[in-house]
Amino acid sequence: GEHDACESWPSEDESSQMQMLHNPTLMGGMTTLMVRNVPVMYTQEMLLLEWKNEGAYDFLYLPRTGQTNLSYAFINFVSEAHAMAFKAQWHKKRM
Repeated sequence: GEHDACESWPSEDESSQMQMLHNPTLMGGMTTLMVRNVPVMYTQEMLLLEWKNEGAYDFLYLPRTGQTNLSYAFINFVSEAHAMAFKAQWHKKRM
């Protein structure tokens, strides 16, 4: 599949998200991406091999059901710059 969309969410906790929506200067950058269209047979270990970390991210979650994944993953980067670099590299790319 292709990554035809990466969606960004603030890395802050849920209670402060509403406050951030009203005051963008509180955001501090978008660091979490939702990656869609992950091939269903990929495992989290395969993603770790595909997306070399090297300190760029601190959280990767690939939800699964049975033997397959749900075709999306969440990845949280240590900075907005790392998140945007990943998005630039992988947006609309095939795995």
